Amino acid sequence: MNILVIDHTKKDLDYLKQIISEAKPEAKVNAVQTFDEALSLAADELFDLVFIDPDSKDTAQISDFAGKLKERNRDIHIIFTSKSKKYMSDAFSVHADAYLLKPVKPEELNSQFEYMLNNYPAPLREIELIARTFGKFNVYYRGKRLTFKRSKSKELLAILIDNRGIGLSTREVCAMLFEGRPYDENTLGYYHVVLTSLNATLAEAGVKNIIRKAVNYISINPDKIDCDMYRYLRGETEALKDYHGDYMTGYSWSEYSASPNNTGKE
Repeated sequence: MNILVIDHTKKDLDYLKQIISEAKPEAKVNAVQTFDEALSLAADELFDLVFIDPDSKDTAQISDFAGKLKERNRDIHIIFTSKSKKYMSDAFSVHADAYLLKPVKPEELNSQFEYMLNNYPAPLREIELIARTFGKFNVYYRGKRLTFKRSKSKELLAILIDNRGIGLSTREVCAMLFEGRPYDENTLGYYHVVLTSLNATLAEAGVKNIIRKAVNYISINPDKIDCDMYRYLRGETEALKDYHGDYMTGYSWSEYSASPNNTGKE
């Protein structure tokens, strides 16, 4: 779980970070004092849960900040932490999940985590690889966006995710990856370079057991990926809201593939 904590008071920030880390030792806890710092982190990371201290901010600023975070990740959950109850209407306006009064007691925090575990599984999911396919394609592992040394390696991963676990032959992958090129030794050699680079990127990030490889056969393990397109095809409400007609933009093959407009692929 990737958690973001924002509190303008250093003492309160350190305390909240400490009790969150004690309650969820497996979580990554990012602590900052300003909304600008938080948005800078959010540019490259997806957060499952954010704690917001509203005591030094106006309503418009809080609403704008929460909106920007939800644009990056609709599944994000928000908890307000304040010294008073006067910001409760602001919490309701941004659809916060909870409102905790300072000083936050460890038992209250543990109770909130337990409630979220039972009622909102998304921020506590075991699946750590997140694929965003609506619009431009990006992949995040434990909240941090993966960077690829080769653009074709990223595209290869996009092709595998697009096929939702359906196996592809090497010839089929090359036809999509190197459109218009003949399927010969040079193309096959290039494909192996791309695949090696992709495997190296995943290994460096700590991603395991995602790609399934056999002789002349490759696929992705869809059970290990949280993907907006997969959610769309399952009919999940938030994913249906997120799709606006743009799917893996920039890849010529995407309009003919297993996009949300083509759910009949077997």
